[in-house]
Parts: sequence; C-alpha cells; structure tokens
Amino acid sequence: MPAFSTSRQPGMISRRLATDLSNSFPGSVYIPRGKQSLDELAQKCESKGRNVLCVLGESHGNPVSLGMFEITRGKWNRTGEFKIKAIKTRSDFAKNRQKFSSISLDISSPEAKRLAQALRLENDSDAELLLRERNGNVSFFAHEKEIGPVITIKEAEAK
Repeated sequence: MPAFSTSRQPGMISRRLATDLSNSFPGSVYIPRGKQSLDELAQKCESKGRNVLCVLGESHGNPVSLGMFEITRGKWNRTGEFKIKAIKTRSDFAKNRQKFSSISLDISSPEAKRLAQALRLENDSDAELLLRERNGNVSFFAHEKEIGPVITIKEAEAK
C-alpha cells in the first residue's frame, strides 16, 4: 500500500493532486512533506504500515513527476519515476474526498500498467472505483461517473 507526499514547498496544485491520489488509490495515505528529508519520510511511511512511497515532483508549481520509492526497515530505495501531467484534480469535478477500499483497472498502455504495478494495485472487478485510460489520460470513475483526478503519464522509467 502506498503513501503519497510532495517535494518540499509544493504548490497548491501539487499538494491537491497528491491528496487526490491518496484518496483514490485503495489503502493509501497522504503524508505532508514539510521540511522532512526522504529518510524521515521513509520512517514515517513505515510507521504507517506503508512500503511504497510516491513523491510528487513539480516544476513552476505544477506536478511533473511521480518518484517511486521502496521502503524497507525505514530506508528508501528509488525504484522508478513517472513523468506526468495533471489535467484535472478531483475538485475540478466536485468536492469528493471519498476513499475507496478497492479498485478496478481498465488500462492498456505500458506506462499505466507500470504505474499500477509500482503501486501494487490489485484488480477487483467488483470495485466501486474504476481506473480507466482513455484518450491518453488516466482518470478515476465512481459509479460510472468521472470523479478525477485526471493525469497523463508521459513516460515511465524503471530502476
């Protein structure tokens, strides 16, 4: 189960997207970064029972990457990075802060499949939440209604 955080001093869009992603992926949490180092984040992540840390990187206040880290015994190991572009956050759709316990996957691109694998997502065909890929974007749907966030995964780099 992943934990999401941001780079230091994130812009409003990056912070919102990290929170939205933590609400969207089952069992995940958001950890505010503040002035914490990656070591401190890794320890906090592990104390919350999480072994995957996703750090949202930004450029000029906009999210541009999702760094993936494996957490073992309070230490982090970078496992890859996804270049992303935020199209819409959940608040662009509605003020939906609902968390979901399972997710169904409708994805086909290699990048989206790598992201699902990196987040250790398990496909549950009966889930209320659907991660769907269309028109090159990945978005979340609940009860057949798009709830966001919507992101584009431009490139996946595995370490």
